[in-house]
Amino acid sequence: MNTTAHHTTAILLFSRSAEAEVCTKDFGVGGMSAQRLAAALIRRTDKTLAATNYPVHRFDETRQRGHSFGERLANAMADVFALGYQNLLVVGNDAPDLHAGLLRRAASELARGRSTLVPDHRGGVALLGITAQQFLSLELEQLSWETEFIFQELAIALPTAWIGSRVRDINFNRDLRAIWFRVRSVFGHLAAAIFGLSAIAISPVFVSATSFRTATLRGPPAR
Repeated sequence: MNTTAHHTTAILLFSRSAEAEVCTKDFGVGGMSAQRLAAALIRRTDKTLAATNYPVHRFDETRQRGHSFGERLANAMADVFALGYQNLLVVGNDAPDLHAGLLRRAASELARGRSTLVPDHRGGVALLGITAQQFLSLELEQLSWETEFIFQELAIALPTAWIGSRVRDINFNRDLRAIWFRVRSVFGHLAAAIFGLSAIAISPVFVSATSFRTATLRGPPAR
């Protein structure tokens, strides 16, 4: 089925594979535990995106083209727009607070010609919604990607954008701890890796906040 015949909006999942993620992010654990954490984040994202019913186009390191982050992102977005879509939602795999309702709201703003931005807690962007026309006028390669300035730069470049509430992205072990009680149903089986515990006697879905506060936790990596 030609999805472009039924949809004007698509989602670009621009992310690395789980194997590549562990080489660039510090989850505070090593080996297979880190890869399992990265894979769980990707599965969470896949489930969220599937719930929107929009076509999803995944670009990991095997499909990305270009030297800089901005160049690779611009090329991926151009490839998806070339399929005939008019609107595009761009997400990574590291913001489990994103949900289908938020993505649908962003898509509805795009349908009215309004770009969308959802910031993360580090000055980055967890969700970018943009029309094909806006994409052509935006010099993505020139922006300060992977810095704390990118949200501000995009907000200036897209002054009429609808801006959603800030969400937390996951780059460090402490980020997962900070939102544990919102994502424990997804990452509960990885609690030992996240919290550095040698064993968890009961299901982490039901363990109390006090239990985790009083447990001996491995500190997050120094920045």
